[in-house]
Amino acid sequence: MLFKKTIYWEVNLLFTISHYFGLAPFHYNFKPSPFYILISISFLIITFSDFIFMIIYMETINDTYVLSKFSLILERSQLIIIVTSVIISIIKPLYNIRTFNFIAKTLDNCDNNLKEVGIFISHNRIYSIVLISIKLFSVSVIFICDIILFNTTRNISAFAMEYICTMPLYFNNIVEAQFMVLLNSVQKRFNILTENIILNKNRNYLQKIKQMNVFTKVYNNLIDVCEKINTLYSLQILLIISSIFIITTANLYHVIEKVIKYLTEKKYNDYNLLIMLTYRILLRSTEVWALITSCVNTQEKSPKDFLHLLFIILDKVMFGINMFRAISDFIFL
Repeated sequence: MLFKKTIYWEVNLLFTISHYFGLAPFHYNFKPSPFYILISISFLIITFSDFIFMIIYMETINDTYVLSKFSLILERSQLIIIVTSVIISIIKPLYNIRTFNFIAKTLDNCDNNLKEVGIFISHNRIYSIVLISIKLFSVSVIFICDIILFNTTRNISAFAMEYICTMPLYFNNIVEAQFMVLLNSVQKRFNILTENIILNKNRNYLQKIKQMNVFTKVYNNLIDVCEKINTLYSLQILLIISSIFIITTANLYHVIEKVIKYLTEKKYNDYNLLIMLTYRILLRSTEVWALITSCVNTQEKSPKDFLHLLFIILDKVMFGINMFRAISDFIFL
């Protein structure tokens, strides 16, 4: 199944990467994996331990960034939300493996149903490869720059700070990528339904009825998939968006603070931090834009177009059936 171009193959690369961040505790066929579950539990322990360490020693390790007392309050607040988001992102897949399996099986069934009426889904990984590459690269820039500019691996405290500042970005971006790739898979099938229902206008009534049955079944299955995706990711996305709002607010405050300090004291370290904070703000803003775009494209465009065309064709089919009945009744009177 893995080597055939199915939905399993389509999302396999993304979820393979997710395995090693503790965000996909299952095999390629969405069956539980003890090894990947162990990785998830390990990340849970590491993240929570680092969180406790940071809460206790935040003021002590502040010499790297030299933030004000109010900034430290903001940092503690966003730290709580960030860690909560990470923990939920790791825990939810652990007890929702069946939901992942349901999504994959349902999409696979949709593809098989469409094959019955001569419609074939084009499976490719281009979207997922480009998406996850951009996300991992953008976060890795922060990680590498922090190491170069602030020497964050010089001791345990600095490394703990770097972990809690950078790793949640990896977790969040991978969760977002999973969400967006699954939405893209649904949207692709909605678009194919819409395109083929337009072509269906020129076919005879028997062909239309057969395809309408398949299209309606596939459409209902896709709606079920959307509900399951919402169940899987709604809480994580809510927390991610909330954390982005709070973190961006905190970072904007830090930027203003560092701009004033840089202009008055000309500190080179403040300039470095200013650049990194600005980059973080742009990165998180882009995340919000990408999430909103994915949701809008899937929720509003394809389903509405499909339903509109479906009702038009069904109306024509019913008109033809009624005409046939009327003629039959007239002949056999």
